[in-house]
Amino acid sequence: MVEIFIDELLCKTGMDNKYELIRLAIQRTRQLMKEKNRIKLVSSKENFPSAVLREIMEGKLKPEGFKEEKKER
Repeated sequence: MVEIFIDELLCKTGMDNKYELIRLAIQRTRQLMKEKNRIKLVSSKENFPSAVLREIMEGKLKPEGFKEEKKER
């Protein structure tokens, strides 16, 4: 199980709104679910939300990409 705290994620991303951070994680989770046949998770036991939290913590998922997609809608 991934043990990551919201405060750590907020510091890592530079975001100040936890709800926007959660929206970012939800959007990425949905994207992974659509592409689930083309990707492999690090661990076979790792679920999509855990993978997304790990990506955010590792700095692979940036809020800038989320804001760009948000403007397109």
